[in-house]
Amino acid sequence: MNVTRSTFASLDDILAATPPGRVAMFRVTRISPNVEDWVCGESVYVQDGKIFDFMTDEAQAYVTEVGLHFIDYIDC
Repeated sequence: MNVTRSTFASLDDILAATPPGRVAMFRVTRISPNVEDWVCGESVYVQDGKIFDFMTDEAQAYVTEVGLHFIDYIDC
């Protein structure tokens, strides 16, 4: 049986620990009023201080405008 464990880590620590050939996947948990509603709950990745959705690979918001929950490192 798998168990979820929540811990606090900085975004920089998670990104620095990303294994070669993988990307850190996050779920958007909170958005600012400047971000479109559909982004909340979506799976995203972070690059250059912005979040990108996996479907279009387009920047959707700055990381400072959202809350993120780290999911896992996935193959890219």
